[in-house]
Amino acid sequence: RRDGPLGKARCEQGAGPSSRTYWKGGGLRYEGANAMIDWDREWRAAHERSMLRVTSRNERRWRDFWSLDASHYLEEVKCEMPLYEMVIDRLLREGWVRPSDRVLDIGSGPGTMALPLSRKVSSVTALDEAEGMIAVLKEECLECGIGNITTNMSSWNDAKYEDDFDLVLASLSPAVRCGDDLLAM
Repeated sequence: RRDGPLGKARCEQGAGPSSRTYWKGGGLRYEGANAMIDWDREWRAAHERSMLRVTSRNERRWRDFWSLDASHYLEEVKCEMPLYEMVIDRLLREGWVRPSDRVLDIGSGPGTMALPLSRKVSSVTALDEAEGMIAVLKEECLECGIGNITTNMSSWNDAKYEDDFDLVLASLSPAVRCGDDLLAM
């Protein structure tokens, strides 16, 4: 979207001049001290080993779980709201978020990032597959008088938008299953 501290295509970091993290062939790689780690491969392997992974056979069950847990999840988010507000304020200070921005929040849940973002940007589109999460977010917007959050109940890869967004965010989202998912967002 814009150049930032990590640049457009590669990020230099690590323990010293011989260490670096970068994108190569669509995957995140780390080189350092005689080792090369393919983070995309590691991410996919961790996902496959996880008891919590979403598969085509259990996808509906996970949507139902998140829908049923939405009210409780929102209460947890409210308790931790100062943390999320600090994150948004930091993004503003660093120039990643601007007051004129239109933001897409993928896997928005009950508004974990959409709610604090709505007070700092022009508009937020909250995208989530779980009906309960979208319903709870809509209720919270009504209760708080927030009018610049639009909701969309859909998976991120099925959602279609005619306009561009200034920032696409997928924070703590189960929708990100590998580096390719991240790049596609």
